[in-house]
Amino acid sequence: MIKSIQLINFQSHKCTEMIFDEGVNVIIGSSDVGKSAIMRAINWVRTNKPSGESFKSNWGGDGTRASIEVGDVIVSRLRTKTKNAYLKGEDLLKGFGTEVPEEVTNMLRLPPLNVQRQMDQPFLLSTGAGEVARYLNQLVDLDVIDITLSNLDQNHRQCKASIKNNEESIEELKEKLTSYTDLDDRQAIADEGEGIEGRVSALLSNQSDLADLHYMIVKTQERVNKLPDVGKAEVLYNEADQLHMDVSIANRELLTLGVLVVDIEGLRKDQVSLAEDIEVYQLEFDELMPEVCPLCGRSDGPYELKA
Repeated sequence: MIKSIQLINFQSHKCTEMIFDEGVNVIIGSSDVGKSAIMRAINWVRTNKPSGESFKSNWGGDGTRASIEVGDVIVSRLRTKTKNAYLKGEDLLKGFGTEVPEEVTNMLRLPPLNVQRQMDQPFLLSTGAGEVARYLNQLVDLDVIDITLSNLDQNHRQCKASIKNNEESIEELKEKLTSYTDLDDRQAIADEGEGIEGRVSALLSNQSDLADLHYMIVKTQERVNKLPDVGKAEVLYNEADQLHMDVSIANRELLTLGVLVVDIEGLRKDQVSLAEDIEVYQLEFDELMPEVCPLCGRSDGPYELKA
């Protein structure tokens, strides 16, 4: 139930607030004082129409606002220079376009059945039996059954059409499949083609490698041709190689001579040592030997020891 309505800068209402009692409420007043504007404001909140600014009053202020208190929630429709929104309390509900946010519809619970305008015909008295039945169904939610049956019937027709289209597609595919009876032969050809493609790829790779090698050979030959005298260089190389061999032989002989020098030096040291020993032995011999040799009787000494 609507508890209260507040209108700000809406048509003839600069700032109007109405609080309703439970049950039936009657709004009375002279002509052109804003009674119909109240219904237009409710309809603006309920349907988001009209979309323009024809309802905006000339009282000034920052925009137009219509608020409806339902239960413990206040739902507002706000339009200013910078805002065009629904509000739940003071929380903005954005991104609704030309529609009414579903949250607002659920809070208001004011379908067209609940709205009767000033110039409308008497409710249900001038409408046909089918329309009356539709209204009554909406009152007891029987319209949900009608809508469900209608949706089921539509879905059934769509399913039948889809089945028919699928059957026709299946027949067309079956007919097309008859032209693919040689798939095994085509697969064998395709496999053979893949093998040939692999070999061609390998040959192309080898060809690329050979091309690189040929390029290197040509460049090397060009560098060789630019050398001043290759034959003379070869002779010099051979002579240098022979000299290297001679040096190697000389080094080996020099090493052998070095060993001999060391041996000779050792022999010289041994000779000096022996000479010193002989000299000592000679002195001892001279001291021990008499003037006349006891063995041969010679007296022409002194006698010398021979190494």
